[in-house]
Amino acid sequence: MNKATVVIPVLNGGDLLLAVLGMALSQKVDFEYDVLVIDSGSTDLALGYVRDAAGKGRIRLKEIPQKEFGHGKTRNLGVQLSDSEYVAFLTQDALPVDEFWLANLVRPMMDSAEVAGVFGRHYAYPASGPKMRHDLESFMQGFDKGPRVVRIEDRAEYDASLSMRQFMHFYSDNNSCLRKSVWERVPYRDVEYGEDQIWARDIIEAGYAKAYAPDAGVYHSHTYGVRDTFKRAKVDRKFWVKEFGYTSVSSLRAMHNEAKNQYRAERAWYEEQGIDLSPLQSVQLYAKKLANFYGEYRGHLEASADGR
Repeated sequence: MNKATVVIPVLNGGDLLLAVLGMALSQKVDFEYDVLVIDSGSTDLALGYVRDAAGKGRIRLKEIPQKEFGHGKTRNLGVQLSDSEYVAFLTQDALPVDEFWLANLVRPMMDSAEVAGVFGRHYAYPASGPKMRHDLESFMQGFDKGPRVVRIEDRAEYDASLSMRQFMHFYSDNNSCLRKSVWERVPYRDVEYGEDQIWARDIIEAGYAKAYAPDAGVYHSHTYGVRDTFKRAKVDRKFWVKEFGYTSVSSLRAMHNEAKNQYRAERAWYEEQGIDLSPLQSVQLYAKKLANFYGEYRGHLEASADGR
């Protein structure tokens, strides 16, 4: 029996998926583990590699129709198909930074039976822009400075503190690991988006602990254009408002104010770093800020409409 299974949902992962698989298969651990790829209709050459490798060594492959994919549903399938005590998740574009990623990710659950799930650190890819690298580093430092293991000690305080709830339920299936025995009692919900954050909230509120593993890192970052920035912001904000009741920009005036303020702040950051933006880059930056907050505004409207 394997101690751990690494599950990777895949759709046309390309060359980056092959790099992720290479690192996933090269982990230095003192226990048995395997890698389960769940493909939902890929048509690229990478799928051929996985098919050829499946059943040879550590790789297993499960193919499902694309219409059957769901973020929570497919991860539940991955856990069901594992015979392991611990089930780790990567995405096809989340590349472990070294050969000790899995050992470091599993360790908090080995150290404490109360820990139901663990998430690891994220790094922006080296080719990402300097602002993205800075922002992701700053975000992760918030967890570096906090406790490594968290659980609800005072339910009244938890219910009253938005910042505490946000800190406690942050979780990312780009780089995570769960205890299968807990999942059997608290499985993922079958949702279109945000299954990881909802699951973390569910386990925390069920009385379990959640851990952060800063030494279990992956490279994972995206550079979006204006259109994709809008789409991502809309989906993201709709989720947070609908599922968690968080507030958002709720008027066009607020949208413009937020875009303007963040544009100015980011321009100031570039100036402090001695980086000159061209006129075109400045226009693109402002366009992305508008797209982001217009997406948040639309997401807020859709979540509010769904709630009626």
